[in-house]
Amino acid sequence: MKKYLFYFSFLAISGSVFQSCKNTSDNPDKVQLLDSLLKTITNVEKELSALDSSAILSKANKMDEIYSLLNENKPDTVTKETGFIIETFNNRKKVFDTYRAKKALFFEQMSRTKKQLHDLSHDLDKNLIEDDKMGTFFATETKRANELIESAQITIKSMNESLSGFDSANVAVQDLVFKLKAVNDSVALSIK
Repeated sequence: MKKYLFYFSFLAISGSVFQSCKNTSDNPDKVQLLDSLLKTITNVEKELSALDSSAILSKANKMDEIYSLLNENKPDTVTKETGFIIETFNNRKKVFDTYRAKKALFFEQMSRTKKQLHDLSHDLDKNLIEDDKMGTFFATETKRANELIESAQITIKSMNESLSGFDSANVAVQDLVFKLKAVNDSVALSIK
């Protein structure tokens, strides 16, 4: 009888040891989704880093100069064509300004979100989160990660488009500034 009791105890203990060593997740789909989001954020972060910051800064500074000249020489009313050139220029300038203002914040948010996703993935994988809190944590972190990814991808796309169209928009607005300055100078001369 003692022999059977020993075997039964041994099986019960070894079964619980093997079960605890196995440590399977109750949420493998959620862990996989978090890991996928983590990889996506890492890739987006690499794309954002690949943008040429010095070229962007140089072009943004040039746009600031042109913007000042444009505002100094812009008449009260403009033609439809002139309005289109100014609007195109202002839209591109806005993209550059937004990128300059948000780049550091993007990297900070990405770093924080990657850590949160990693920690949550680990905790879900090891079943360390209570079931009633898991849904809230998962929904909050995935929503934040998806919003960050979408925002960064929009910024990257618009920045690339603005970089590729910079020269043509810049030439058009410089020609416009030159013409407006010439008109303003001739008006000033006729007043004297």
